[in-house]
Amino acid sequence: DMEVGQVIDVHIPAAEAYGERREDLVQTLPIAQLPGAENLVAGQKVTLGSPAGYPIPALVAKIEDGNITFDMNHEMAGKDLNFNIELLEVAE
Repeated sequence: DMEVGQVIDVHIPAAEAYGERREDLVQTLPIAQLPGAENLVAGQKVTLGSPAGYPIPALVAKIEDGNITFDMNHEMAGKDLNFNIELLEVAE
């Protein structure tokens, strides 16, 4: 319903965008259980594997006391999205 030249602001709440942040998607495991985990650093993005073999993107959230914490939330989870949209033309 916009007209050419019109500008609108669009707000999408987190729940309707990438979803709310879920604490159950933050997992801490002993480094000893994960071969190669001793080479990871906090802030690094990695791909984990599900039991069914599906890739799961994750962030190494922290490493301490022999444990490693992975955050499998999308990096935009829990964040509202705001857009400023200008309609430039309508193609037919």
